[in-house]
Amino acid sequence: MTNQQVQALYWLSLLAGAFLSVAIPVLMVSLDVDSGLAYWLFAPGLGVMSPVHNVLPALIVTLSVNALLYCGFALFAARLFVLLVRSRQRR
Repeated sequence: MTNQQVQALYWLSLLAGAFLSVAIPVLMVSLDVDSGLAYWLFAPGLGVMSPVHNVLPALIVTLSVNALLYCGFALFAARLFVLLVRSRQRR
């Protein structure tokens, strides 16, 4: 893989993580999922939202926590994929 392909993969994984950090909590709230475990696994920012009493700071905290976790996991997966591909190319 070239460096340009690796950089594109990293940026696309971060973009996907940012999209999922917004899309999954919206889907969970709109579909009325009642499982507390599902909220903590797929939308951990919603669990942090309860101590915040104003709406705008609560949304900012929720989106920040979700984006941090989703983007971190997506970047980790992309780096692992690049590491595996590069190790296979060296053989």
